[in-house]
Amino acid sequence: MKKIILVPALLLMFAGALLTGCAGGSEKKVENAKEDVNDAKKDLQQAENNYAEEWQKFKDEYEVKISDNENKIVKLRVKASHETGEAKAKYENKIAELEQKNHRLKERLESYKDEGRDKWEAFKNDVHHDWEELENDFKNSEW
Repeated sequence: MKKIILVPALLLMFAGALLTGCAGGSEKKVENAKEDVNDAKKDLQQAENNYAEEWQKFKDEYEVKISDNENKIVKLRVKASHETGEAKAKYENKIAELEQKNHRLKERLESYKDEGRDKWEAFKNDVHHDWEELENDFKNSEW
């Protein structure tokens, strides 16, 4: 008789322990999930702040470079003004080309609109590539 009562009692205790343990685990899982969501929100906010800082730094850097190029172009115009004939025309054409490329770079920088991280990376690489080409044009010009 004791065995008959003992087995169901043990089963009830075991089932109770399982249910109690499961309920507590679910609450912990929900709590952990909430913490994970909050952490993800914080990470996203931090990434957005870093992205904004990176964009501003990039823009400031290239605005200075473009301004430096504008100063170089003014100096080249002064040099070209001392030339005559074909040499002067050649220099003025080259200066106009450099000025146009510099202006396009400036317009691209000013017209950039945030379209996500992937497009930002592509834009940044394109601007850097165009910048290097422009710098090579300045260096390789016959002055």
